[in-house]
Amino acid sequence: MKESVTYQAILKEGRAAGLEEGREEEARRILLVQGTKRFGKPPVKIRKSIETITELAVFERLAVRLLDVDSWSDLLAGVD
Repeated sequence: MKESVTYQAILKEGRAAGLEEGREEEARRILLVQGTKRFGKPPVKIRKSIETITELAVFERLAVRLLDVDSWSDLLAGVD
């Protein structure tokens, strides 16, 4: 069974999904660490908003915006 093309495809797909999820978690962690250093501990509402983000592109935009805004609310304003 381990030699099966279907089995191998399922494994590959699972690995890719796991890697993507890991990247999202790491991006979220870094955003929270850097944002906390800049703005202080995020309010629960902000933290929940950040936890709903699942696209790496959004985390990248937020990482750039982090340098130009003055608060958590400003950072998340207009997040897609």
